[in-house]
Amino acid sequence: MLKNNFLSYFLVLVISFCNAQNYHELYTFSDLASFIDQDTMIICDIDNTVMVPEEYEGSDMWFSYHMKKHQKAGCSREEALAIVLPEYARLQKTITVRPVEKEIPAFIKKWQDTGIVVMGLTSRGDPVIAETGNLLASISVDFSLTAPKYTFLDYMIGKQHIVYEYGVLFCAVADKGEALTKFLEQTTIPKKIVFIDDTLTKIISVKKALDHLKAQGHKLEYSCFHYRHLDDHIATLPHN
Repeated sequence: MLKNNFLSYFLVLVISFCNAQNYHELYTFSDLASFIDQDTMIICDIDNTVMVPEEYEGSDMWFSYHMKKHQKAGCSREEALAIVLPEYARLQKTITVRPVEKEIPAFIKKWQDTGIVVMGLTSRGDPVIAETGNLLASISVDFSLTAPKYTFLDYMIGKQHIVYEYGVLFCAVADKGEALTKFLEQTTIPKKIVFIDDTLTKIISVKKALDHLKAQGHKLEYSCFHYRHLDDHIATLPHN
């Protein structure tokens, strides 16, 4: 009986913690339907969320692996970036990508066809902005159709340029949550946000930023989703 009571208490704590974190585990885009209505702004990460390369070289995992390799060898983050980024940019011109789930482009287009705002939010940046637009077009994804109507927007967080183009906010090495907050303050703050990302640290960053907006008095509802469709695939690749 004591063991059962402890387990029940533990489950209550876990559920309460998850609710406090305000993010959900997501394995397929089809499970988003009940969280989306006409007032929703859908914000999608790109790599390993909307698209994934067919090849390992030039993938997000490749980039992460080589950054960590150079940093373990004694390079600073800036030094490692100076080594890895040019090769990463070169590979973006030749890689081929596929949707993480084959239905994702159709889901995005269906939301757009009903007038729902859909935009991208990525840790990509210069010098792969144009290539990112080309790769998304190759899988029939065009975030610009219903994203906030700025053809080009460029602002700074510290020394980092944040660029908005193709309906995608390119925040590079800047904090995703901070980049999104500044973007929403310059464009429009919706009534409701659904954010999807495969990286939990980025979800926590965005959640913190959205909590900050709510604390300022904005009536904003949001749901964050940790997208785990590629977990098994990524676990087989050298990325640590």
